[in-house]
Amino acid sequence: MNKDFSVITISPIHFSLMREHVIREAPIEACGLLGGCHGVVQMIFPVYNILQSPTRYTMKPQDQIDAMLKIEAQGLDLLGIYHSHPQGTSYPSPTDIIEAYYPEAAYIIWSPGENGWDCRAYCLSDGIVQEIPIKIYK
Repeated sequence: MNKDFSVITISPIHFSLMREHVIREAPIEACGLLGGCHGVVQMIFPVYNILQSPTRYTMKPQDQIDAMLKIEAQGLDLLGIYHSHPQGTSYPSPTDIIEAYYPEAAYIIWSPGENGWDCRAYCLSDGIVQEIPIKIYK
């Protein structure tokens, strides 16, 4: 793993903001960015999915740039990229693995389950999938 963290740590508020976004966008895939440092999420940026597809996402370029500039302006790193699989599992699809252009970021994937929407995080680099634990702090 080429990150300076091995766990994604997130507040209940940020976790809820992501969950609310993916629920609100369903059945379309939701997507967004996470800013933070050393594995601790400090900012959430929902981004518009220009494909409006239930099985694919492409972030609106200007929204993505704006979010990245805000992350940088706060002295933070692009900690993660999240999206949802409204009709699938929270495991990376072959497309997710091929299009993982930011190996320094964690990829958080949301999906509906028996107990509602939940997510898992991964390091995706050079076609290798490695799960990263998510810790919600209080």
